[in-house]
Amino acid sequence: MKSNRLTAVFFGLIDDLNASLTKNKIMKNIDLKSVIIGVALILISGCSTEPEDVYGCGDNFTDIDGNSYETVLIGNQCWMAENLKVTHYQNGDEIPNITNDSEWGGLSVGAYGIYNNDQTNTEVYGNLYNWYAVDDTRDICPEGWHVPSDEEWIDLEMALGMSYGDAHDTGTRGTDQGSQLAGNVDLWAGGGLENNPAFGSSGFLTFPGGYRYETNGIYCNMGGYGYFWSSTDSSNYAWLRGLFCNYSEVQRNYGNKRLGFSLRCVGD
Repeated sequence: MKSNRLTAVFFGLIDDLNASLTKNKIMKNIDLKSVIIGVALILISGCSTEPEDVYGCGDNFTDIDGNSYETVLIGNQCWMAENLKVTHYQNGDEIPNITNDSEWGGLSVGAYGIYNNDQTNTEVYGNLYNWYAVDDTRDICPEGWHVPSDEEWIDLEMALGMSYGDAHDTGTRGTDQGSQLAGNVDLWAGGGLENNPAFGSSGFLTFPGGYRYETNGIYCNMGGYGYFWSSTDSSNYAWLRGLFCNYSEVQRNYGNKRLGFSLRCVGD
């Protein structure tokens, strides 16, 4: 709107100048007004009031704690290519780290755990969050990012070749999309996931971070399973995605909101 007002003022000045030059017989065969307008249009078209977008998918970005994440473009979506490690919401409030197994199962607020309370696991696999942390209005993903909905997971899977019918089904479905989404063969227990030739081809790089059980808070299946939350829920459950070492497909199902799963963020 600002550029439109400036343009109107500019053309008004040109009209005044043209009238003055004509009155004083300075203009003869040269259409000075047309020349000035032509130059003005070139200048205006070369200017923009919009700021440049300095971030490109594939660049790294950092969360509020200073953790750096690689990113990958799949289809028309920009995804984190690493699991989330953040320990604070976007506004700076701390996310509770629950180290006591028995305390975990009674929670109805956002929290996270570190597999076996071993900080070295965070560096490789990220943290395991309950769904209440996903749903918190203080936002667990950095600004410009969000936890993907079930539909956004479906879009990702279909970009990797999963059929519409399979993508909207439940259970283990697809063909080799699980293998495409996985990464780092050394971290996975042997099986159909890593033996598929498509293993690691998408750049999404899912690692088998295991999960935290919803009732007694114990940690399970690191090396065999990788689970992720979506932001889409239904009553006490929410949609999830799972990769298993034995299968090249992807699981879509509901999970209890108290389960501890890995998180990925997708660009807004």
